[in-house]
Amino acid sequence: MGRVLKTAGFYLLLGPPLGTVVLFLLLAVTGTGEGSSTIGGLEATKNVLGALAFALPLSYLFGGMQALLTGLAAALWDKWKGRTPVVVPLLVAGVMWLGIGTTVINDPAGIITGLSLALLAVHLFSAAACWWLLRKIRKEYGAA
Repeated sequence: MGRVLKTAGFYLLLGPPLGTVVLFLLLAVTGTGEGSSTIGGLEATKNVLGALAFALPLSYLFGGMQALLTGLAAALWDKWKGRTPVVVPLLVAGVMWLGIGTTVINDPAGIITGLSLALLAVHLFSAAACWWLLRKIRKEYGAA
């Protein structure tokens, strides 16, 4: 049970901040933080990156449950079937994104489709990054 908790905890610890950084980088690149439709821009980038410092602690509130469930799925696969393939956390992260998309971002008119796609990128990147980092740590330092 110790390895399951360590794996789930690893995803919980790193997933939300990684996702927040990716989301804010996407906002900075697209200029969304400035409220304009132009791509990028120094002012937009400064605004978005400045807000990142305030958003990181809140990342656990918005992404903690998704990260924990993704990590738990990866940990249980590892326990029952052996080495977890990357597709497991990616699929769970995709399901978590669908849950967010249907509850938080109820947008039948498609007005905020760009934000929804950004959140998909956030979920998939965080899951893949946690999976990759955990594999590298376990390979470097032995099974943890």
